[in-house]
Amino acid sequence: MGDTENKETGNQRRSIRTGNRLEAAELSLEVLSSARRRLDILVYDYDNILLPSADMQELLTHFMHEHDRNQFRLLCSETRHLHDKGGTLIDLAKRFSSFIKLRQIPEEYRPVTDQFIIADDNASLRQHDFTATSYFASFNDRASVRPLHNRFEELWQRSAAVPGIHVTGLSG
Repeated sequence: MGDTENKETGNQRRSIRTGNRLEAAELSLEVLSSARRRLDILVYDYDNILLPSADMQELLTHFMHEHDRNQFRLLCSETRHLHDKGGTLIDLAKRFSSFIKLRQIPEEYRPVTDQFIIADDNASLRQHDFTATSYFASFNDRASVRPLHNRFEELWQRSAAVPGIHVTGLSG
């Protein structure tokens, strides 16, 4: 896959760079599937590479059923795209609001230019510029994930609910 650095098997640290969108989508699924407790996602809008629509329902349903304290949090800069393209995710968030949280980045922090997925503070997929096709994945590497986690938490604390998405409060 693309240019690889430090690519090893098992629980060892692994980093992968790619400029290929198909490879990036595969890496996204690998990062999303690796989560055991928490998935945190920062996106400019609903990105089909980072959030493959066809696989989201199955992936999130499995994730929610693994443990009753699992958490999926998504921060979005441009929510109109989330409404247009994120139907499955929105439906799941409405039905399983104790597991899935969708929030909007505050106006003063918009627009974000980078996008990323964090799985359990241990794996990530990052796109430094949402208009580019360059992606960087990291597995079993808390040191490279920590700055993304800190940025996500800072924005999450300042975020608000996505307008127009009303949750029922039900849980799976």
